[in-house]
Amino acid sequence: MARKAIVFGMRVRYYNRSRLDPELEEECGAEYVSFDELLAQSDVLSLNLPLNARDVPLSNSAHPTPVL
Repeated sequence: MARKAIVFGMRVRYYNRSRLDPELEEECGAEYVSFDELLAQSDVLSLNLPLNARDVPLSNSAHPTPVL
């Protein structure tokens, strides 16, 4: 997904419970940030997780006009 976003000139930031290997981050051009920072600064979000009731509130703290 990161490689596709870069083609469109997007900056790639990500959050995961465990950070990726630095070599992989560099290869993908991805920057690890906190979850709150990711939501506050992102205009486009790609949520790659199983959907369940626990995850529904995730979008409540997002940037005012994100694309999900």
